[in-house]
Amino acid sequence: MKILILVALIFVGTTSMSSGIVGEEIFPTAVEFENSLYYELFVLPTLIPEPEPIPSFIEYSIYQYIVDQCAELGINPYFAMSILRTENCQGRANPPANVNRNGSRDLGMWQINSNYLDWFVSRHWHHRETFNVHDPFHNTYVALRIIQSLYHQTRNVPGCRETNVAMAYNGGIGRVLSGTSPQASINYAHRTVANFKAMQFSNHFMTNLHSIVIELPLHIV
Repeated sequence: MKILILVALIFVGTTSMSSGIVGEEIFPTAVEFENSLYYELFVLPTLIPEPEPIPSFIEYSIYQYIVDQCAELGINPYFAMSILRTENCQGRANPPANVNRNGSRDLGMWQINSNYLDWFVSRHWHHRETFNVHDPFHNTYVALRIIQSLYHQTRNVPGCRETNVAMAYNGGIGRVLSGTSPQASINYAHRTVANFKAMQFSNHFMTNLHSIVIELPLHIV
């Protein structure tokens, strides 16, 4: 009841301000109304937009970690997230291993191949803590450095840089350099690049994080 009385008093107060007159009633001008307590308490809050959502397919803390690591490594975060979405469309922190025809397994969040895991870890893991392929932060740390390395190794390969990096991530850098990537890797790259383009035109995908997302170039120099 007290709240209703307060609202009524506020509204009456706003309508008592001198301005245009309609019949015997006095209405506030637009400026007076926008400066009123009623406007501040009950109208203005409805005009403040809700924050745009983060990607629904990935948990926020690892999402922010990916963006931070991309900024550190000079990788376009849209492209990194495109590879992740192709590899792990549901964004699971530790999805089930994918078993390949050659018996190798793709492990962890970024589906790192077991045949090359030890080599990747020896080259790209820079912490004293023992590497755990099933830890999404460990997996992300190594995977993004693999992507950075592939960007560097494909710098002289003709064609779209992102397409070549995606093919190399899927089928190996040797096949890309020799021009022998299988059709499966080519299809994988096309899906990844399609995701990449879609994410760049998504207004909410990279919101409320770092300005570095807007400032990063599409290619590593």
